[in-house]
Order: sequence, then C-alpha cells, then structure tokens
Amino acid sequence: MVLLHEKTWNLINDSPAYNTRKEAAGMALASAIRMTIDISRRFHMDLAFIDLPALPLPATYAVYRSTLLYIQFSGDDFQSPEWSSNMDSLKSTLGHFGKRWNVGSKFTQYTFLSPH
Repeated sequence: MVLLHEKTWNLINDSPAYNTRKEAAGMALASAIRMTIDISRRFHMDLAFIDLPALPLPATYAVYRSTLLYIQFSGDDFQSPEWSSNMDSLKSTLGHFGKRWNVGSKFTQYTFLSPH
C-alpha cells in the first residue's frame, strides 16, 4: 500500500493543479507510513512467533521505503521523542529483515550459487 500511495503522491505532486488531490494523496501516504510504523511495533511484540525465513522480500522493501518517506516528510517533528521512537522501531525491523536475508548469503559460497 505504501508503494502505491508513494507513486500516487509523486504523480499528483508533479502536477501544477489539483491542490485538493495533493492534500488527499499526502494524507493517504502519511496514513500508510503510520500503518507501517504500527505494524513494525507489532512485529517486535510478536517476534518470537514470526517465521522470519517466510517473510517476503516486498515486505522488507515496503518497510525500507516507509522509513525513507518517514524521514523525508518528518518536518518539524524531526528528532522529537515520538519521531525517534518510531525511527527506532523501523530501524530495528529493518535490522531483523537484514539478518533474515544475510543468513542465506552464507550458503552461496558452498553451493553452485557462488559466482566463482
């Protein structure tokens, strides 16, 4: 959802008119980012029950894009206590995703997947 709203925001933001639509697209994008933050917090509460290897790559990318957009649109909230708490949650989630994808990289040197 984040990626769809980001694309809509970019298309409408490049248009000189449509101020009402820009506002609506911005609110939808902010809502999608907020949902990602909420999911990130929930992810940490349920981490023991989540099968990390089963997480799809698009989920990782959506959290990554949400994190970048959260920084981009932070405005006056940048580095406020709430903003910092949300960033810590997003960074931690990305760290867990990074561990998930790095586990597989260790096996490439021992299999036919190795580029050498």
